[in-house]
Amino acid sequence: MSNFNKYPSFPVDGELYSGWDAIRTKLKSEICQSTKNRYIIVVECYHGVHYNELINGLSQLNPKAFIHSSDAFYPENKIRELTFQM
Repeated sequence: MSNFNKYPSFPVDGELYSGWDAIRTKLKSEICQSTKNRYIIVVECYHGVHYNELINGLSQLNPKAFIHSSDAFYPENKIRELTFQM
């Protein structure tokens, strides 16, 4: 019998929002209430996230840029070179 949890969860202390309209409304509200003129929104994803849906949903906020961490990854051959052991 496997002990793999197909439906992992964890408690959240705070507010939850469901649906892109609600998420964008909340983000816009937080930005409008702030006195800052620049904003950085960081989204950490895990394996299995619908990445294109996430990008499409956040794109409607008209960001100046998206920075994808995968763009900074070394290619596989470089990783093998760095981790090669004799």
